[in-house]
Amino acid sequence: AGAHGLVFDGRPFADLVHDYCDGVFSNIMQNLGNRLWLNQADFLFAVDAGVRTLFPPDLVAEVDGHLLEQLVLKAHDRAYEEQRFSVIQWETLGPLVQDPRLKKQLVDVLDWSRREVVREMYRRFEANCPPGVDEFVVSWIQMTLSRLDQDSGGNLYRACKQALATQLFNALCEAGTLPVPLIAQYGPPPRNWPLIATVVNQCYDESWKQWNQGKPSAGKHEWYKDDDGKWKRRKRQAPGEDAAEESEGPVAKQARADGEEDAKEEHEAADVVVGELGLPPP
Repeated sequence: AGAHGLVFDGRPFADLVHDYCDGVFSNIMQNLGNRLWLNQADFLFAVDAGVRTLFPPDLVAEVDGHLLEQLVLKAHDRAYEEQRFSVIQWETLGPLVQDPRLKKQLVDVLDWSRREVVREMYRRFEANCPPGVDEFVVSWIQMTLSRLDQDSGGNLYRACKQALATQLFNALCEAGTLPVPLIAQYGPPPRNWPLIATVVNQCYDESWKQWNQGKPSAGKHEWYKDDDGKWKRRKRQAPGEDAAEESEGPVAKQARADGEEDAKEEHEAADVVVGELGLPPP
């Protein structure tokens, strides 16, 4: 099945091997993806035999034996991880994300971010300095949310709610999407891993900070988090405003205080709603 439709003429041998492995593992995951023993199965020798048997003999003969083994090994590991993740990801997102547009966006971004961090993981393994599970998860979360932040024009809160992002990464990690080599070396992470919520919170805080600072004309007020982690509204301070206020006379100060009190009452309802939600405004 992996070689079906594969065009051999004029293409680099390495690309052909990778395409073949994608076809093999796509078929395996579609038919056996729910088998608990799948992560313990070793398909490397079967894939190697398939390349040597199904590829044109003259094409295989041109490749050094050791190089062929290394190409098959890399393509096998990459394709297995990517195809395995695609199946689990779709099953995990289904109950959590109802909006089809958001689901498609998350699928695309998660596919991309995980593919990048997995490739970096294999480079680290080849250099004998593999990342820890925590390092992998932190990079994965940061890359995913950074991409969503960029795609949303810097408003991550609109792209995906923070609570959903935390729930999603917890569900993905618990569903077995972390790379097999890492789990084999370090073991699985704990359920409801506090690290996930911490990193997600940092990403959203940074996104909101950048979004807020990047809108100097957004109005006379800005939003900030209080000590309890709830969002509050306060007067936006212009450069040099503190010094100007110190030089005001008593009449000007009273007029300014009256204006601030009016603004405070005007936004009081919004403050209560946003504070209860623990989120900044849209």
